[in-house]
Amino acid sequence: MRAAVEADLITHGLRLRHTGDTTDRLSWHDLGVFIRHAPRGSAIHRWADPEGHGWSTAEYLQAAQLDALNAGNWQRGGKGPRPDPVPRPNTKPTTAQPAADEVINPGDGQSGHFHAEAVTIAELDAWLTATTHP
Repeated sequence: MRAAVEADLITHGLRLRHTGDTTDRLSWHDLGVFIRHAPRGSAIHRWADPEGHGWSTAEYLQAAQLDALNAGNWQRGGKGPRPDPVPRPNTKPTTAQPAADEVINPGDGQSGHFHAEAVTIAELDAWLTATTHP
């Protein structure tokens, strides 16, 4: 961290050695403010967040737009698995959809499996009544 702070101070015409000297060029308070409010792209910011330092709100919005575009193209084409989202910094990779018959949060009396079977309105109504009014 020291090298990152020194690098950013040098770009502003200051030195870490100026902190606490008798000239009052850089007080300890000033140094603290300088570090806490380091701008995006600064050496301090890159040190604190080495993976995601380059991502601002604009990049996250662009990734969301690309995810929506890819999903829309996949929906219209219908071939192959759903595309995975654009990887974001500091996040774990995820898959776009669960595999067929994958168990997802099973509750009481539920299998937790996805099935691609059509049901009638009467069957759905009966199932909803049974699960919401025991």
